[in-house]
Amino acid sequence: ADTVGGHFYNSAIIAEDPWATIAYNSPDGVATGITESVVTGVTSSQVLGRTLVVHDSDGDRIACGKIAQTMASLQLPLEASAFSAYPGYTGNLAVSGNVRVG
Repeated sequence: ADTVGGHFYNSAIIAEDPWATIAYNSPDGVATGITESVVTGVTSSQVLGRTLVVHDSDGDRIACGKIAQTMASLQLPLEASAFSAYPGYTGNLAVSGNVRVG
């Protein structure tokens, strides 16, 4: 967790953090069917192998999952589908499902 940086995007071509406004809403505790487009200015190969971090409503890191290939060759979409509790997170929120990238 000590090596996790900030939001990943190409700040040379994207002036403001494109992740800053991304949020989910789950009033009943389940968020399903949510699609958000985030233009980051980076390529799939630059994202592959990185970790997707999920935050709670206070901005605290609660879960993470590795972005991996869904097929044998580097084709889109990439996907984060195995989420674990973020190191040091001791709350009762759990993240499951998948996030497609690309």
